[in-house]
Amino acid sequence: VLTKVTCTLQSDNFNILVTSTNPLPSNNNKPIRVYPNPVSNWLQVQLPAFPLQSVQIQIVAPNGQPIYSTAFRSKEYRINVGNWSNGLYTVIINNGNNTFKQKILVVH
Repeated sequence: VLTKVTCTLQSDNFNILVTSTNPLPSNNNKPIRVYPNPVSNWLQVQLPAFPLQSVQIQIVAPNGQPIYSTAFRSKEYRINVGNWSNGLYTVIINNGNNTFKQKILVVH
């Protein structure tokens, strides 16, 4: 069963319920964009509908350790990942009320 914010899978052995976190606001159906993905040099973060308030961005390495953290007050932000190791990282964006998470793949 698939709804706007949940997905339920059933089998003979188990049930899985996936519920999304509250997404950060978007405008005119333009979601938060974190791109390119995969990335090799510069990661771009766009918040098209976000009011200019402080937003925290954190990136977690494949080993689970936070490797990048900053606050910014703009609709776009760039992060240089050119010297990061190849791997799957998690981008976490938080405005104090809502959290957005996306996996990115760094490849060189």
